[in-house]
Amino acid sequence: MIFKGELMRIARKLSTVLALSGLLLGLASEAWAAWVTESEKGETYRQGRAGVMATDGVTLLEVGCYLEQGDIVGELYLTLYTGEDYDDTASYEDWVTLTVKTGTVAVELAYAMPGRDIDEFILDVSELDEEMVWDALVAIEEATGIIEVSLGTAQVSFPHDNAAQAVGTILDMC
Repeated sequence: MIFKGELMRIARKLSTVLALSGLLLGLASEAWAAWVTESEKGETYRQGRAGVMATDGVTLLEVGCYLEQGDIVGELYLTLYTGEDYDDTASYEDWVTLTVKTGTVAVELAYAMPGRDIDEFILDVSELDEEMVWDALVAIEEATGIIEVSLGTAQVSFPHDNAAQAVGTILDMC
């Protein structure tokens, strides 16, 4: 049985992937160095999101705010789209730790949840599970150099160009 909130979350994720994929695929590779933003408004929700492609040209980092009608404060989230296929036969951990590093600031997000978005393996962390999401987004907003996201020994680098404006819009919304 799918509950209303879960169905909304699935719809939100699908719309996010489609929207940001379309935006990023339409850009030339040189333009991938800048963050792109998008917002949408439904009957019962509002959502803002910002995303940027990694320097590897495969991994996508998305941050966003989801606000249900009547709520005063929204839910911040950070999602890492790995570009890897989700393996139905693999045994994934319930929670993993992602580290977001910008210069000398490092924020550990201990409750990143491995998951699937269509057929892609993702790591998703929500403010509902991890209180440090706000701090991670502030670090990204204030970045003056490469933004690094790591999981264990694996590390992906993202550009900071336009991060202040794009992520600042998300933080202001929530």
